[in-house]
Amino acid sequence: MTRRLEEEYPYVILDARYERVREDGVGHSRAVLITLGIGWDGRRHVLAVELANCESATSWKGTCSA
Repeated sequence: MTRRLEEEYPYVILDARYERVREDGVGHSRAVLITLGIGWDGRRHVLAVELANCESATSWKGTCSA
């Protein structure tokens, strides 16, 4: 989340999907936060993937723990 991007992206897409994960033998649902950048050539680039407890403003800002 802190790396510098080497090119410009005219469009950035923020999305999340929920996946079942198993932690300490217990299964539950976690949000997978995905950031895509669309380059000038129209190609999609995955810029970041993070695991979070939920899809919220604090999760996207990186201020809550996963």
